[in-house]
Amino acid sequence: MLPLKYLWTLLIAFCAIGNQHCQIIYSYSEEYIKTTKIECAPSPKYFYNHSCRLKPINRYKTLAFMDTYIRDALRNVSVNIGVYARNDVNLYKPFLINTTQNLCWFLEKKFWGPYLRIFIDVISKYSNVNHSCPFTGSLFVKNLFIDRKVIPVAFPRGAYKILLIFYEGYPLDYMGTVAYYVDLLEKRTTPLRKIILQKLIKWSQSKRNLSWLDEVLIAEAEFDKGLDTEGCDAKSAVAFSKLIMY
Repeated sequence: MLPLKYLWTLLIAFCAIGNQHCQIIYSYSEEYIKTTKIECAPSPKYFYNHSCRLKPINRYKTLAFMDTYIRDALRNVSVNIGVYARNDVNLYKPFLINTTQNLCWFLEKKFWGPYLRIFIDVISKYSNVNHSCPFTGSLFVKNLFIDRKVIPVAFPRGAYKILLIFYEGYPLDYMGTVAYYVDLLEKRTTPLRKIILQKLIKWSQSKRNLSWLDEVLIAEAEFDKGLDTEGCDAKSAVAFSKLIMY
């Protein structure tokens, strides 16, 4: 008899049979942000000897590196933060966020709004922009990576451009632009049926009873075969249900 702690999986099997939809089998998934491109355009009036590049780490993660040298001390820096979403014709249109804030004031007062808070958290972690103004000498960003967890709201999956425009003084004098391109994607982890099978095998080993294992593995093979077609047919769903029942 299957332990009570596994009975919740029966609901998933019934849903699979009723809806014939494979996606429900992959309940364990998560979103991740992958950097695809970065563009830097500093003004030679304020900066010199700049570089801007990406370093791929794996299929899910790409790091950004930027560095430059400041000609004169920066004492009153403002930043415009804009987010743009790519549409079906590959054009980036304004999306949700477009705000201009005085960076020096917020760094001194340690008081941030929701959007600037995300920007400060990311920049202070990966750069030397982690103190109040003025800024002198070298500015650098190393191993920049945006974790999905730092974004408190749900964004539609797709391609985005984060545009940062920096200014000095007042009235605002243009210092440079950084365009950061990312994709918000879904990463599938271990299929739910595999997790269930592993738990069942572990439970059976603890009970020293493997008499049912051959039939369960046959049911698993039938289910895998069903995944080769478009959608889940009833036979595959029944095989999965059978796998759970053991």
